[in-house]
Order: sequence, then C-alpha cells, then structure tokens
Amino acid sequence: SVMGGPASFEDDLLKKAHEGLEITEAAWDAVVEVLINTLNAFNIEDKDIELIVSTIEHKKPFIVRK
Repeated sequence: SVMGGPASFEDDLLKKAHEGLEITEAAWDAVVEVLINTLNAFNIEDKDIELIVSTIEHKKPFIVRK
C-alpha cells in the first residue's frame, strides 16, 4: 500500500486493526529497521527508501499504541 500497491489502508482501519495489540515504540523501530535493511538488500535507492519510511511514519500514530 505504501509503495503504490493495490491495497489501501485508511487511518481508521489501521487504528482499529492495531488497537489492543500494545505495539511499542521499540517494536515499531525494529520493524522499520527490518524494512530498511530489506530495501537496501534489494538495492532500492536511498531517496526511495527515505520516501517509503517517511510515508509509513505518518501511519505510526495509528499503529503504535503503547
């Protein structure tokens, strides 16, 4: 979804899907790190990685609950 795929996740759907999961800042950071490492492994350009990370950061308030 973040990279233009066919799925679309509205903010209210993200919030509802993640409520009660108690996802922490540390867990969020770990997932973002894995994402960055994966994108780097596939030789994705730095500017594209920055755009993807920036885009998902806007979704963080709907996912991180603790």
